[in-house]
Amino acid sequence: GWNTGDYWQSEMALASTLWQLLQPGEVLLADRYYGCYRVLALVQARGAHAVCRLHASRRADFRRGQRLGPMDRLLTWSRPKELPAGLSQEQWLAFPATLTVRLVRVRVEEKGFRTRTVTLVTTLLDAQKYPPSALAALYRRRWQVELTFRQIKISLGMEHLAVRSPAMIQRALAMHLLAYQLSRAL
Repeated sequence: GWNTGDYWQSEMALASTLWQLLQPGEVLLADRYYGCYRVLALVQARGAHAVCRLHASRRADFRRGQRLGPMDRLLTWSRPKELPAGLSQEQWLAFPATLTVRLVRVRVEEKGFRTRTVTLVTTLLDAQKYPPSALAALYRRRWQVELTFRQIKISLGMEHLAVRSPAMIQRALAMHLLAYQLSRAL
């Protein structure tokens, strides 16, 4: 699924309309913005899982929690006291009081990558079934998706859309996506 909005609409508000598309057992692969309590709780409530980079507001303390391996820990997060934007007090209190997550720090040893270590947070808790190397490879695929989107935008001249209204943006995006799929089919 995908969603668009106007310039002033938040990414989280747009994403919140897509949570119902997650099916039990699926894995949400997302960037740092989604590696927070709110998203992980929503994904788990759907019976799905998530692999994200740890949100910038969270500290990675590998001295706490259950040790699964080097730089691999099970932690229990408590629901933050601060009410997130876009949620009512009742909705926020309906979230679980605690959440068990796994923190994994992996090294990036590929030329051209600015970041040398990445801290992932995931709801995939089994270290035997999902070793850190597999989580790192999966997160690497997320970056490949970003690069593919960038390449599509460049090859189709989508860096700047010459439209102003949300309806026209939707049409322009749909036409560019159709053109890209047709060129790929050829």
